[in-house]
Amino acid sequence: MGIINKVLQTISEAEREKINNKWIHVTVKQAHDYSLFYQTGIVLLLMIVGTLYLNRKLSLEMNRRQTIEEELKESVLQMRTLIDTIPLHVIVSSYDGKVHLVNKRVLDDYEIQEVDLETINAADYYVDPKEREEVLLELKAKGFVDKKLLKFKGANAEVFRMLSVSPIRYAKKEMLLSISYDMTKRLELEKSLSEAKEIAEQANRSKSEFLANMSHEIRTPMNAIIGFTELLNEQIVEPRLKSYVKTIQSASRTLLTLINDILDLSKIEAGKLQIHKNPTDISKLCNEIASIFTLNVKSKGLDFYLEIDENIPKSLLLDEIRLRQILLNLIGNAVKFTQSGYVKLRVHGLNVDEHLSKLDLEILVEDTGIGIESSQSQMIFEEFEQHEGQDNRKYGGTGLGLSISKRLTRMMNGKISLQSEEGKGSTFTVVLFGVDISSLAVAQNADEKLSREKRKIRFKKAKILIADDIEDNRQLIVKNFENSNIEVITAVNGADAIEKFHTENPDLILMDIRMPIMNGYEAAMQIKKISQIPIIALTASVMQDRDESSKRKYFDGFLRKPVLQYELFEELSKFLAFEIIGDELKEQKTKIVMSEKTKPNLSNILQLLSGEIKQAQLKAIETNSMSDIKDFTQEVETLALEFDVALLDEYVSKLHGAIDAFDIQTIEQTLHSYDELLKQLLEY
Repeated sequence: MGIINKVLQTISEAEREKINNKWIHVTVKQAHDYSLFYQTGIVLLLMIVGTLYLNRKLSLEMNRRQTIEEELKESVLQMRTLIDTIPLHVIVSSYDGKVHLVNKRVLDDYEIQEVDLETINAADYYVDPKEREEVLLELKAKGFVDKKLLKFKGANAEVFRMLSVSPIRYAKKEMLLSISYDMTKRLELEKSLSEAKEIAEQANRSKSEFLANMSHEIRTPMNAIIGFTELLNEQIVEPRLKSYVKTIQSASRTLLTLINDILDLSKIEAGKLQIHKNPTDISKLCNEIASIFTLNVKSKGLDFYLEIDENIPKSLLLDEIRLRQILLNLIGNAVKFTQSGYVKLRVHGLNVDEHLSKLDLEILVEDTGIGIESSQSQMIFEEFEQHEGQDNRKYGGTGLGLSISKRLTRMMNGKISLQSEEGKGSTFTVVLFGVDISSLAVAQNADEKLSREKRKIRFKKAKILIADDIEDNRQLIVKNFENSNIEVITAVNGADAIEKFHTENPDLILMDIRMPIMNGYEAAMQIKKISQIPIIALTASVMQDRDESSKRKYFDGFLRKPVLQYELFEELSKFLAFEIIGDELKEQKTKIVMSEKTKPNLSNILQLLSGEIKQAQLKAIETNSMSDIKDFTQEVETLALEFDVALLDEYVSKLHGAIDAFDIQTIEQTLHSYDELLKQLLEY
């Protein structure tokens, strides 16, 4: 730089100016050239970098696409394998029926090759061309066809197929996807099952009819055998011959029990057995059944316990005969299979609803007998089935008792179940659901006062309306006015009662409180707005609720369920015209015939009957021992023979017959009737 400056000092100003201008020009030009070169380099560099980036990105994209294509090919292969494996026909065809794609199952079933598809039309495989038209019409209307059963041509025979069709897009064209499966074997199986079911049902009906007919045919001569053996027994005096007759009677009764079981079963299966509900005192029923087994239980050294829930209403609407049959079966089995310990009968009321007059009745029969294996707990409820290993010679039985009990329980809207442990005992539980509380109390035949009270009142001509939603309750009340001057009309709810009130114009209304649609309160309120007709409320509750008590003003009287017959008549007599009639009950005394040997010794006979023999009778009743009963019978028989007392002889014959037949109920009744016999002799 210093050299340049020295050179510039030796030249002139003009030349220096010229040189400077030229230098600047050269410098500017170089700078411009340098700048252009720099810019060009940067652009080239960017282009190189961009190219490298794009090449790498393109390479990655190509690799990704290649991977996707490979996965897609694999998925398509898997899908094809799956479609070829499923036991369905999968077909892709055009709307005109030309086939484009099928799965392997189609090729195999129709025995064709894939190259033959171009010559195949799906429409040619319909047995009925009209069905093809129906498919197209349904497809057009709904957009799809779902599970339509059609008949198709097969490789060797015609087949039924369940067809579904949906529109799809395939190879850039609108196509149809058809999926179907063969229903031929299934339809044949269903047909054979239906035929087998019909045959089985026909056989079952034939069996039931046969059992019913045979039971009736056999029972007719059996009744004759039993009847004539009873007559024969009365005329035979010789003890040896009498014992033969007793054996015939006992065997006849056993056979008749078997016949009755078969007849009951056949009636149930034929749907001819009906449930008839009547007012039933469950406590009284259980006590009667318990008394039947008392002697048998005592003779085996067992204890018998009876537990009855005190809260159970005294009168329930039940089929007493069928319920008695169930309990006799269950308790009979418990006593039969229990050698030591106890048998217990328990009765409970569950879900008691006094407002709706309903409850669930639970009855349990528990024993400490041989028990039953859990594997057989259901089997024993089947017909003619008995506990495996049961010694029929020892225990006997028909194998029908529990089956009949189960069916009867079901008919009474109940269920029966078993809990048992082998060697420790069993508990059978019967639950009857929705048992109605009766509006009328159970008739007390022993209480003659009730009958006399009813007979003393004779109503004059009148019409009464009974409103109750329970049909059995309505019918029970209606029966009380049979052969009377009372005309009875019925209503099933409050609204019906109002309608009947307007159309029938009754003289009195018996109105249940709790009814559907419209209850008794609402109906009584509506009627009282326009009439002063007497309305008597029938209720299962005590009406202590304040709201209920305030509604009493709509009623002229109240009867709480269950209602005694004479109570019903007494309440109605407050509002209906009646007359009192004479007492129609007259005691009929048995005329006693005394022999010439009896009359002079009557005082001595009465002394023996009231003393030693009376003590023997009390002992027999207390112990329920068959030995004590026979001792008592022997004492009476000895006295009868010694003094020729016909009345005592008749009594002894009856007692002997009951003992020989092991008729527990008759034995008990005869033992207790001894007091009446003694009373007759004392009054002679």
